[in-house]
Amino acid sequence: MRRPNIRAVLPLILVVLLAGCASIAAMYSAPKYRSVAAGQTPAPGEVLVIGRFVLDPPVQQGVLAYLDPLDSKQNITFAVTEDLSEPVDMDALIPMVPEAFLMAEYNASSFLPMPPGSRYLRMGSYPITAYCSVQAIGPTGGCRAMHSEQVTLVENVRIGVPAGATAVYIGTIVFEHDGERGTRTYVRDDFRTALAELDALGIPGIDSRSVTKELAEIVGPTVARR
Repeated sequence: MRRPNIRAVLPLILVVLLAGCASIAAMYSAPKYRSVAAGQTPAPGEVLVIGRFVLDPPVQQGVLAYLDPLDSKQNITFAVTEDLSEPVDMDALIPMVPEAFLMAEYNASSFLPMPPGSRYLRMGSYPITAYCSVQAIGPTGGCRAMHSEQVTLVENVRIGVPAGATAVYIGTIVFEHDGERGTRTYVRDDFRTALAELDALGIPGIDSRSVTKELAEIVGPTVARR
């Protein structure tokens, strides 16, 4: 039986709620990169970033009942920075301060409108289960203790978005894990499959002929402590 994660709050949810911002409003103002819907067009100046984010072995979600400011159910949520100046400290209450969040669809390709430039996926989390394990007694009710399990991924994955491009393919990013933490990360090239999926979306003005390839790069962990 897999050992439960003893942390009571998902690491990225903690980051979101406490991440050194002046207020919760500042958290909500951080960019959140999400997949476009079928037929939806990226905003002017944005580039469509195409990639798939995979957990190996696959993970099946269970009960998810918790306050989730990022609405990350069915997503692998990544904290994103523009450089590597701040290490990720997994022993700290706040492991890192994100500049943006990337919501990668689990077990499906993601089509993410993003502005040009380089960005780094620093810390990811995929929730497996989260629920109240001890209910509060009294008229107000509530929850005294939360049980949660997730796969936590700490790796620096560079995504390069070329200026002037319409769409860029970054590859399939595979995160091997032991059920709790990532153990190895690599990039696989599934270019033709991704192009077929893009054409099926029917995004106005963007098709397989619009795509350049710039595979994501694993640049190694920048971790203060584990």
